[in-house]
Amino acid sequence: MGLSTAWVAWSCYRMKRSYNTYPFTSSKHKMKHKTHQYWLFFLLCAAGILAGCRQEFFPPELGEPIPAATFPELLETLPETGYGTFRVIWERSNVKQLIADEYVKSDLTYLIPDDAAFANAGYTSASVNGMAAADLDTLLLAHIVPGALHVARLPTGSTLALNSLLSIPDIAITTARVSGQDQIARPYVFQHHLFKTADGIMSNGTALVVNDEADIRNGRMVLIDKLIPYAKKQMIDIMREDDRFSLFLAAADLNIAIRIPVYETYSTLNNSVYLDRARYEYHYIPPGGAVPANRLISLAQFTLFLPTNEAFHQVGIYTEADILALSQRADLDEVATAPRAQQRTAKTALEKVFHLHTLRGASTSNFTLNYELANRPVYVEITNSFNNVTASPFFFQHDLRPDVSQTTELRPYVVGQQSGRVTVQAASSAYPPATITESLMTLQGPVHVVDRLIIEEGVEL
Repeated sequence: MGLSTAWVAWSCYRMKRSYNTYPFTSSKHKMKHKTHQYWLFFLLCAAGILAGCRQEFFPPELGEPIPAATFPELLETLPETGYGTFRVIWERSNVKQLIADEYVKSDLTYLIPDDAAFANAGYTSASVNGMAAADLDTLLLAHIVPGALHVARLPTGSTLALNSLLSIPDIAITTARVSGQDQIARPYVFQHHLFKTADGIMSNGTALVVNDEADIRNGRMVLIDKLIPYAKKQMIDIMREDDRFSLFLAAADLNIAIRIPVYETYSTLNNSVYLDRARYEYHYIPPGGAVPANRLISLAQFTLFLPTNEAFHQVGIYTEADILALSQRADLDEVATAPRAQQRTAKTALEKVFHLHTLRGASTSNFTLNYELANRPVYVEITNSFNNVTASPFFFQHDLRPDVSQTTELRPYVVGQQSGRVTVQAASSAYPPATITESLMTLQGPVHVVDRLIIEEGVEL
């Protein structure tokens, strides 16, 4: 019932009540009042009916409806020439169907190298025809990120960390204990650390020129001049395969041998503490035979400053015998003198020298630090929740996250630049800064090759 109809009903009820209760003294007066009451009742009912039937007035629509913006599909937007290799890879891979099945309502950004970029990396239209579809899937998924990325709108100096669609489901970043067995809670995902330069963008240290970008039906297309290398190896693989790092590898081997008796004192070798030591110091996932059947070892994410053999030579260390001698120096060894309960967290002589080379988490160097920019690269502080004697108490990730202040300072490191290259030095240390000569991406994170050791304040060699 509308408000008008309700008001009429209430008015009629009041009229009837007033007629029956009002103290008229004459029947003539009563008859006259009743006649007036009937007429008023009729008028009120008519008004109520008309009010109940009233419709709101809307002016007629003018003009044509505004159509929603529509954009062509990816291959329709792609230039007809210069991107033939990508077209072949796209058609032969399973990625097109994957996106149709799982990302049909999602915006995606496709970072697409041109034919010259593919050729420089060893891919041509002919060669990819002989590749397995799974390998082509991996190549494409590493170049696709969620969301619509407008590179031209990013201010110079801004940083972004974006997950790609490339994941490896059998490598765990985090695990969960279920019914006495470890299971993968979060699998490995290849991530792009982007830095906006005046000329384009950098991804994981690789400078990219953006040839063009455009909206497409399900996101954005960004045409680039290089392939973006994605991680295929572990950090230990880099050290084992390159003779330039043999002394650092020997130091890691020796220090684990020194640590084994300490852990035997408290637990068995299959204890999680020992396995974590292998991950955090030896920079790899132990092979299955070294891990109990009910354990699943997660991937430890790092930034590693990896010194060359020449970096050791500059402080008088030339052979593995010199490393052995360093490991036996009592003035550097905290473990030998620490109480038993503190030996797991005290530093050995080697850890005293090398612990600043390993950082928990993952970071990349963009090689274009400009401290005059208002928006310089962001360093995110992550508290080290493990008692790892080889890890810094704090780790700062080159990353842009909205929940972290951009004014965080980098400690205990001093980062600078010299001749266009990034330098890293321990805060207040008397040793000269180390220069990053190259960066390599691994499953654990970036390896920054340095030409000097990064030694903390107060340590003398």
